[in-house]
Amino acid sequence: MMMMMMMMMMLMMMITMMMMMVMVMMMMMMMMMMMMMMMMMMMMMMIFIIIIVIIIIIIIIIIIIIILIIVIIIIIIIIIIIIIIIIIIIIIIVVIIMIIIIVITMIIIKVVIILSY
Repeated sequence: MMMMMMMMMMLMMMITMMMMMVMVMMMMMMMMMMMMMMMMMMMMMMIFIIIIVIIIIIIIIIIIIIILIIVIIIIIIIIIIIIIIIIIIIIIIVVIIMIIIIVITMIIIKVVIILSY
C-alpha cells in the first residue's frame, strides 16, 4: 500500500514536473515569439526611417538643383542685359562721333567756301 502511495506520489511529481517543463517551454516559446515580433517591428521601423531619409535627401537635392537652375537663369539674363547696354552705349558713341565728324566737315567746307571767296 505504502509502495503504491509512493509510486502515485512519484507519478504525480513526474507529471507536475513535466507540466512545469511544458509551461517553461511555452513561456520560452512565447518570449521568443515576442522577441521575433519586436525584431520584425524594429526592422520595419528601420526600413521606414531609411525610406523617409532617402525621400528627404532626394527632395533636398531637387530643391538645390532648382535653386541652381534659377540662379544660372538670372546670371544669364544679367549678362544679356549687360551686353545689350554695352551695345547701346557703343552705338550712341558711334553716332556721337559721326555727328561730330559731320559737324567738323561742315565747318571745314564752310571755311573752304569762305576762303575760296
